[in-house]
Amino acid sequence: MKNKLNKILNSLEGIKEAKPKPYLFTRINSKIEKSIEDDILYHKIERPVVILTSIFIIILALYNFDFVTTEEIENNFTMEEIYFEEDRNDLINLTTYEE
Repeated sequence: MKNKLNKILNSLEGIKEAKPKPYLFTRINSKIEKSIEDDILYHKIERPVVILTSIFIIILALYNFDFVTTEEIENNFTMEEIYFEEDRNDLINLTTYEE
C-alpha cells in the first residue's frame, strides 16, 4: 500500500501549474452572482403565489362545504318522493293484486 502511495505522489512532481484564461475568475464570479440573484427573485415571487393559492383553495373548500351542508339540511326527501314526484298519477298499486 505504501509503495502505491509513494508511486502516486512521485508521479506528481513533474506537473506544472495550469494558467487559466484571462478574466476566468471574474466570469465565474459573475455567473454565481447572477444565479443567486435569479434565485432570490424566484423566491420573492414563489412564496406569495404559493400562499395566495393555498388561501384560495382553503376558502373554496370551506365555501363548497358550507353549501353541501345547507343542501343536506334543506332537502330531506325520501327516495319515493324524489322518484315518483312527477309520475304520481301513473303509479300502479301492486298491493291490490296480492292474494
